[in-house]
Amino acid sequence: MQVLFDGDIFNAYNAIELRALEHNDNLSGYFSNINVDADSRLLGLIKGYAQEVDYFDSSYLSQIQGATSIAALQPLLKKDFTEQELAYRGLGRKRFQYACRPIQSLGDSVLYQCSDSFL
Repeated sequence: MQVLFDGDIFNAYNAIELRALEHNDNLSGYFSNINVDADSRLLGLIKGYAQEVDYFDSSYLSQIQGATSIAALQPLLKKDFTEQELAYRGLGRKRFQYACRPIQSLGDSVLYQCSDSFL
């Protein structure tokens, strides 16, 4: 039996982070723990770079712009944009698919070997 991963690869934060990196701005450098509110500079940067993501619609951008803290942004930035971001980056989903096959039972668990060459 082979198992293919077809889940989320890129979310909204990944898209915003890449737009920032394209301007040599590393958003990850502004905080050490996403669960702790960062300063208003990081919040402003996220809101600014979100506007550069051309597939975010105006309603979604309004929600991002209305956030007053990192904690308020977190649920919004989890939204899946895998297909759109793959297209933006010039990538295809197949490049991220791996097939896995069971190779050994370990009690109640199964050890799988995964490879893109099984596809």
